[in-house]
Amino acid sequence: MTTLPITRDFDIGRVVRRTFEILKANPGVFAALALMLVAPGYVITGLVTLKYGADNFTAISLISLPTSCVYMLGDGAMILAALRGLEGERAAVGPSLRAAAKRWLALIGLMWIVNILTTLAAILLLFPAFIVATRWSMSVPALLVKGRDPSNAMRLSSDYTTGHRWKIFALGCAYFIAKIVGELILGGLTAWMIEGAAGTGNIWGLCVLTPLFQTLTAPVFAAGIASVYFELRGDRDSGVARVAAVFD
Repeated sequence: MTTLPITRDFDIGRVVRRTFEILKANPGVFAALALMLVAPGYVITGLVTLKYGADNFTAISLISLPTSCVYMLGDGAMILAALRGLEGERAAVGPSLRAAAKRWLALIGLMWIVNILTTLAAILLLFPAFIVATRWSMSVPALLVKGRDPSNAMRLSSDYTTGHRWKIFALGCAYFIAKIVGELILGGLTAWMIEGAAGTGNIWGLCVLTPLFQTLTAPVFAAGIASVYFELRGDRDSGVARVAAVFD
């Protein structure tokens, strides 16, 4: 496989193209990781929602804690698989999963720190939350590749995104708008199934359609993050050797 070139200029079109190229080149890897580590969490959440109701904050919160931690492992593995492919190496399920597992606790800590600080920024209005989120959007790949602690990963992310945050923010908006449109279509389909399936439509919507939708979108998000990181990194890392070292 040929290594995709790394450049200094941030090009949105190139990022999008690389994202779908890497997904197209490794469909089995991303499907396997998403099915193992993304879909089960949404199935379990759907079952809990059916049993206790969507307004049961305690039940939903208790199940969200472990499932979000497992999701972070899957997200990390998919980002590493994408980076491996972007560097011209063979992406694989086992090595990507093992490499992400080495950083799992740090990934969980990073997730909580970024989410809490972003939420505080939104609540207190001290700093626009979208700026905070964009500034630290590359924290996960920085943590995975550099092997640093969460605070250093956030600092690296801030450094990498400097001068490019509006473009990254635009990419993020495009992804989430597309995802929201998909979720609205999914919600309409679920409502139609509930009306015509004698009460079983809700099960299909929460436990089949939603997990399937998230299984399809999670690899796009992970590959997109990896592609943005690859684009931003320039020549500050040592190419293939830097990502390859993560798998040792």
